[in-house]
Parts: sequence; C-alpha cells; structure tokens
Amino acid sequence: MPGNRLNDVYAEILQNHPYGYALYAPESSLTLKPGTCGFLDQKGAWTPLLDLSNAAAVHARGFTPFHDFSPAPPKSGLWGPKGSEGVTGVNVEAVLKFSSEKESGVLLLAKGNVTRDFVHFRQPYKVWCKANAERILDKWPDVEQRGLWVVTETWHATEVALNAWQNSPTGACMSDSGWVVPQKTDRPELTVEMKEFGEDQDDEEDDEEDDE
Repeated sequence: MPGNRLNDVYAEILQNHPYGYALYAPESSLTLKPGTCGFLDQKGAWTPLLDLSNAAAVHARGFTPFHDFSPAPPKSGLWGPKGSEGVTGVNVEAVLKFSSEKESGVLLLAKGNVTRDFVHFRQPYKVWCKANAERILDKWPDVEQRGLWVVTETWHATEVALNAWQNSPTGACMSDSGWVVPQKTDRPELTVEMKEFGEDQDDEEDDEEDDE
C-alpha cells in the first residue's frame, strides 16, 4: 500500500503505465534529463548531483569521466488521460468526469505534445556507478539512504495537470477545453515522469527497454 504522502501515492499507483517513476511535483526538463544523476528526497523532489553528459565537468568534480553518453533523437506525440487502475471517465454534458472505484487514485493530463528523451544504452551507466561508488558516498552521504538515480529516459510537456487522492472514492473534472481542474501548473518546461535506473532492475527488464 502506498505511503501517506501524496507523492508516494502518485508514484506507486501510476506504475500500471510503462513510463517509469511518476513525479507528483514536476521538475524542469533542463535539470532532470537523460545523463543526470541524483536522488529524490522524502518529498519526492529531485536533488541533482552530476550531469554525466558533460565529461569535463564530471572529471573536474573528482570522478571518472563518462564517455558513453549516447542520446537518441527525441520522440513526440499526443497523450490521452493517464489514470491509475480503476480510474474511468464519463462524458456528462460536455464535461469529462473521472472517478475511481478504489480508495486511492491518480490522474495525469498533458497539454500539447509529450516528448520522450532517452539514451540508447544503459549498461555503461552501471559500470560507471560501480567504479565511482566510493567517491559518490564520500561526497554525498545522503545517497546511502536515498539511493542513486541515473536518469536514462524522461517524458516532458510544456503544461501538465494532475490530481491524486486517497482513502475515499472521488473524482476530477476535465472541461471540453481539455484541462483537468485541479493542480494546473504554469511553469514553462516540465518533466512529468522519469525512468528509474538502479541495480534493483533485472537484466531482462533492461533488455526489453533497450529495444524500445
């Protein structure tokens, strides 16, 4: 069962979608992007540590330079509503209303195109992390508790709207203009979901993702 914080609820029960770890508080795609590494604090906020795409800057910080950054061409497309399992929508008098048959639910909408940024290969990141693990823990002790995340894929849009609820079946409304009422954000460039990369993922899962 997800934790009590809505950011935990949001991330946990959106895992029925194959887009990685969902962020309840969107981060800038200029800060959270493929090649960056860091960790999430207890509120789900991104704490950046290094950008592995910049080998010179990584070396200047005392780490082994990373020379295997291989970004793929971005892919963009339109998304429909993304909801957790049990969330359904019904059109009532030109307003699309969503409700959940479960006590906890989430709903995410992106306005306009959603862009996928990703890298082709993931194994070099594992090798780099193992080689630099001691230095990372010495410099950032919080990593031992929070874990180290290396971002290999993000999905981002210029505007997003989301809602999360728990402990009672409820709903959210989307007007015919295409927006959900709750929690619209106006920041210009937002990452709405990210892919976790860590040792807990098995090799079979990595192989499947590399073929996408």
